[in-house]
Amino acid sequence: MMLVIPAAFIGASYYNGEDGLQKAKDLLGFGGEKTETVSTQPSTNSGSSNSATKTAELEDCIDALARMERTLERREKEIEDLEDKIAEMKRGE
Repeated sequence: MMLVIPAAFIGASYYNGEDGLQKAKDLLGFGGEKTETVSTQPSTNSGSSNSATKTAELEDCIDALARMERTLERREKEIEDLEDKIAEMKRGE
């Protein structure tokens, strides 16, 4: 979990076109100068459509996070399987 959450945060930031690493540094106070992200959405959005857009973006981020978590779980399982194979091969020598 300690690796999943930061990786997901950085990944979601990059997915949204932001510098995820710099954003994390800014939040943690390691960044020196803070960088501002510029919105590419037109300013003519009404409140409800802006809210709908943000909701859709959040849903996309949640989906991306879920995909990343599933990938991470598969990779962890692969690592465990490979470690078991290595241990088995060492016992066979």
